[in-house]
Amino acid sequence: MKTLLTALVVGLGALSLSAQEVTLSLNLTKDQPVTIKTVSKQRIQQTANGQQMAFDVTTDRVITAKLLDRTDKELTLSITLDTIHSLVKSPMLSRETNSATPGNEPIEKVMNKLSQTTMVLKLSPLGRFLRFDNYPQIRESILHVLDDVPANKREATLKQTEAVIKESNLRSMVEPLFSYFPEKAVKLGDTWETSYVSTSNDMSTIVLSNSTVNKLEGGKLFYSATGQLESLPATDPNAEMAMDLKGGSTSEGIIDTATGLRTMDTKKASYQGTTTVRQMGQEMSIPMTIDSETTTTMNW
Repeated sequence: MKTLLTALVVGLGALSLSAQEVTLSLNLTKDQPVTIKTVSKQRIQQTANGQQMAFDVTTDRVITAKLLDRTDKELTLSITLDTIHSLVKSPMLSRETNSATPGNEPIEKVMNKLSQTTMVLKLSPLGRFLRFDNYPQIRESILHVLDDVPANKREATLKQTEAVIKESNLRSMVEPLFSYFPEKAVKLGDTWETSYVSTSNDMSTIVLSNSTVNKLEGGKLFYSATGQLESLPATDPNAEMAMDLKGGSTSEGIIDTATGLRTMDTKKASYQGTTTVRQMGQEMSIPMTIDSETTTTMNW
């Protein structure tokens, strides 16, 4: 009888755990800063004119997010890209940039100004990006740093700056920070799909992801995810660079179910494709592979 009762208790406990559900949404505390840190390491290998080249790129970002207001349908957040630090190393060169300091080059001044500029945006309670509230002001503020650029460099500098601060590029910097949640409650073993378009320097990719609930414990949801990335056709036929890229990723992490924030996320990705460079009527196709590891943490 004792064995039977023990088995019954264990069975009921297992049934209770398997039936446990949680509804995911962003429940941030107003005016409480959330510090988001990402560290990304990339190994980029290219073959041009029969020669293989490899670049190691490390990027560290520190971002502050804060809830300003909320309604049943929208959350208003402020986002500042406090620090964007990048280090590129190869046998032929080494270059380091840090948005925390103005630097000497115009683009370094642009990144420094960007890190001092507050972006105000709208998200849905499920974490989906809706729009920027102050993009015109962001753009105008950053373009002012080009006022002292010499006339003979202004056109090239403006083109480079526009690629960095255009709305779709800024959206790509902040949209992946927050998880896209399903509309229904999830339980152990459930999977939900998300997708978004990422844009950088006139090149866009579509990112698809499937996340699976691995464990629910102590107010935390432990998940794993698989993703697919594919570049989209270029919309500008006169673009100096185009990319045809495909690949996949795996990741795992933890979501705090009370706030909807990811306390930890680690991702490994591998992409392959071709970069086409056009200059003075000539084209050159460069095969390339990108292997990366990215870790994101959130604290509040």
